[in-house]
Formats: sequence, structure tokens, C-alpha cells
Amino acid sequence: MCATCGCGAADVRVQGHPAATEHGHPHQPATVVDIETALLAKNDHLAAHNRAWLLVAGVGNIFLGDDGFGCEVARRLCAEPQPEGVRVVDYGIRGMHLAYDLLDGYDALVLVDAVPALGQPGNLTVLEVGPDDLGSGGLDAHGMDPVAVLASLESLGGELPRTLVVGCHPSDVGEGIGLSPPVSAAVDAAVVVVRRLVDEVLVVDGPPRQATGAGASGPLGGRA
Repeated sequence: MCATCGCGAADVRVQGHPAATEHGHPHQPATVVDIETALLAKNDHLAAHNRAWLLVAGVGNIFLGDDGFGCEVARRLCAEPQPEGVRVVDYGIRGMHLAYDLLDGYDALVLVDAVPALGQPGNLTVLEVGPDDLGSGGLDAHGMDPVAVLASLESLGGELPRTLVVGCHPSDVGEGIGLSPPVSAAVDAAVVVVRRLVDEVLVVDGPPRQATGAGASGPLGGRA
């Protein structure tokens, strides 16, 4: 039984080869075949527990006021159980990290971010973004520009998954920690929107990957 999660997978330990005593060789070191078998079993076990195909990514800079909106939404979602196949991550300004995670072959992405020019502060909108909406952009290894991250996937050998953006119009992105009152008040509503989108994607799309359709475009701000 797996000691980590209690499933029925074998709990394989290579170091020290404790299973050797079961074969009557308590002092015999592990052979190459033993180690290879153990590693294969471990890889199968990890694959069984890594079925995530829909990524919810909160992005933003928490040191720039309302720019930390996506991070706060992701933090709230991370505290809740997620449906099978869904992974929630607060990426902050780690654009390179998000880009390389997307190379793992996710079929859908829900990106949560502060998006300017959407009306009154705290207003939420949902955009579907396709390749035609991105253009080109240089990926900054030390910052987060969502457009550049998504546009870089093809050059990195990946493919843009179906991408939905949950955006909130910020009030203040000046230096400082903490969301403004209207944006803070929008966090709970954004959590509900993300949950609804996840449910819709799970029901309507589901694995395997569906064709990506270009949708409404909108400004996605970069930050460092």
C-alpha cells in the first residue's frame, strides 16, 4: 500500500532495499534489476497520481496592490478540494515557471489576473484567448507577462491549450501590499466564476485536447 496516499499501489523503497528480506537475502545489496523494477513501479505510481489536465493559474505581483488579485484568488482556491484532473497554482511573477508547466501538455488553462480597461474597479470579465490574440512577445525569465508566456509556447515546443482569462479591473497598482476595497470584494465572486468555468470545461470539453478557438481579446498586463 502506498504510504503517501493509502492507495493500492506498491510502496517501493529503493534505498536500503528493505524488500530484500522478503526474498531471504537480508544482507544482499539491491541488484540493477531490482533498482530498475523499483524505479519503473515508482514512475507508474507517480503517473497514476498526476492526471492533471486543467490548470488554474493565478498571476500577478503582490507588491503592486491590485496586481496581486490573481494570486489571492489562487490562494483561496488552493484551500479547497479540486475535481480530479484540476491543478491550481499561484505563479505570482514566475512567468518562466508557468510557461514550462504548460509544456506538460495541459488541455485547458484558466488564467486569473488583474486586467486593466474593464470599466469600474472590481469589475470581472471572462475572455477566451486564442493564438491570433497573442501576437509575439519575448519571455522574461524574471517577470510575468501573460501574453509573452502564452505566445512563447510554440517556440518552446508546446501548444497553446484552450485558454480562459478571468480578469478584474484594478483600482490601484502602485507599490504596496494588499488589494483595494473594490478588488478585494471581487475575490469571492472570482472564485465562484473560476469554479463555474472549471465545471463547464470538465463537462463540455473533457480530455483529450479540444481544438483551440480564438475568442475575444483583451489587454493582459505584464509585470516584473
